[in-house]
Amino acid sequence: MIVRRQGPESPLRRAVGSDRKGKISPVVYVAGILSALTIDRGGPVGVGNASACFVGVAVVWIVPTGGSPACSTRPTHEAEACHIFRVGGA
Repeated sequence: MIVRRQGPESPLRRAVGSDRKGKISPVVYVAGILSALTIDRGGPVGVGNASACFVGVAVVWIVPTGGSPACSTRPTHEAEACHIFRVGGA
C-alpha cells in the first residue's frame, strides 16, 4: 500500500524490487504440504520431498539478494536503507 501510494519511482519500490521470493515461497510451501500428504503416504519419499521444499524456502530467504544499482548510487545512509530492505526482498 505504501509503495502504491508513493508511485512507480519510489525509493521503497526500488529497494523491494519484484518480490520474487514472496511470490514463489507460498507455492513451494503448498507443494511441500501436498507432497507430504499425497506421495507415498506414511513413507519417507513424500516427507523427504516436503522437507526439501521447506528447507529450500528457508535457504532462499536466508541468502541475501544483491542490492539494486539504484541503491549503490545513493549516499551512504540511503544505500544502507536499500540494503536493509533488499535482504528480505527479492
